[in-house]
Amino acid sequence: MQKKVNDTVNKEIMEESSQKTKLHNISRANAELKNYLKDLTWENSRTVFEVRTHILKLNSNYGQKDEQCYICGKQETTRHIFECEGSTVKGLTIERYKQMIGKEGPQTDDMNSVSQSAEIVRKKMEERSKIKMMVIKYG
Repeated sequence: MQKKVNDTVNKEIMEESSQKTKLHNISRANAELKNYLKDLTWENSRTVFEVRTHILKLNSNYGQKDEQCYICGKQETTRHIFECEGSTVKGLTIERYKQMIGKEGPQTDDMNSVSQSAEIVRKKMEERSKIKMMVIKYG
C-alpha cells in the first residue's frame, strides 16, 4: 500500500513540476528525502536547495532575466555564481554546480565537499550583496 501511495505521489509531482522552471533540476527525482538534507547542517542544506531550485537571491531568478553581475558585468544566473571570475571568493566550479543540481541532489561520499560549496556560495552571495549596495549608493 505504501509503495503504491509513493508511486502515485511521485507521478503527480513529476507531472506538475515538469512545467516549473524552479523545479527543473528536481522534477525527475523521486519524492523521498534526499541524503544531503539529512547529512548537512540546516544552513548548508538550505543553500544547496536554493541552488538546485534557482531561488538564490538574484534578480534574474525572479523575472529580471537581463540582470547583470555587479562584479563582472555578465548575465547573472545561479550558474554564473559558480563561474564568475571577478569574485574574490574562490573555490566554486561548474563541476561543483553540476554536483549540486543532480536530479537526486548531491550524490557523493564526500559531503564535506558539498558543505564547503554551500558555504562558499553564501560567501559569494554576501560579497555580491555588498558590491550591489556600494554600486547603488555611490554609482
